[in-house]
Amino acid sequence: MDIDPELVIPMTEVSDSFFECWQAVGTHLQSISTNFNFRFHNLSPAPPWLEHLCFNLGNQIFFVCIEDVDGQLKTPTDASHCIHAASAIDGVPCIMSMKLEDGRWQPTIEGWGLIHAKTGEVVNPSSYVTPAKVEISDWELQDLAVGYVCDYIKHEGGTIQSRNPDSKIFPSLFYSKDGVQKFAGVFAARHPRTASPELGQLHQIRQQTNYEGSYALVTVASESDAFDPEDTVGFPLRRGDGLLFRMDGLKLYELHETHC
Repeated sequence: MDIDPELVIPMTEVSDSFFECWQAVGTHLQSISTNFNFRFHNLSPAPPWLEHLCFNLGNQIFFVCIEDVDGQLKTPTDASHCIHAASAIDGVPCIMSMKLEDGRWQPTIEGWGLIHAKTGEVVNPSSYVTPAKVEISDWELQDLAVGYVCDYIKHEGGTIQSRNPDSKIFPSLFYSKDGVQKFAGVFAARHPRTASPELGQLHQIRQQTNYEGSYALVTVASESDAFDPEDTVGFPLRRGDGLLFRMDGLKLYELHETHC
């Protein structure tokens, strides 16, 4: 997404209190019964920050900013960042008002607990869902690919330290494995197209950090064509539909590789 030059993307590490509140919000949202497919995006309590949480419900996407009704909780960003993030892909910007009671964070509003960040009206995400088939944005494609790579790294014994779903922010994630600091660039494409790495960006981060660098090429397909090799167009990737991923592991980047 294009970031307003006046809008700073905070890289602040959050407090334990915010992390506990963030976990409570995520647990609450997952607990709501719905007939539509629910999926979190960019589920990570680490910088860079715009929204605090983001989720798909059916064919709609919601960006959430957490606020403490008592004003005691320090948050890394505010509603203006959430509104900006949502506007880039026609999402719904929401505020989740929370209150600390008896050592537990609770929503101050019944149901989903969300209010619209612009209008102040109560938001029922289910009422936003329509029968329309909405194709996922490039932001969503990148986030899904980064999430897939994060799961791969964790399965291989790595620990994710930070991640971001914006292809314009590099690298896509930092992680550690066996005590070694690493970074990875994630490059996504829609089947039948294939992703290609931007080696210039890899080279720059490798020089700046001296971390071990790698990259992943992720192709995403709809379950409706399941990587059909004869499909030269590709079935649209739509919100709420099943998606399939293809990746040939992480590829190590060396400083001597050709770059742009």
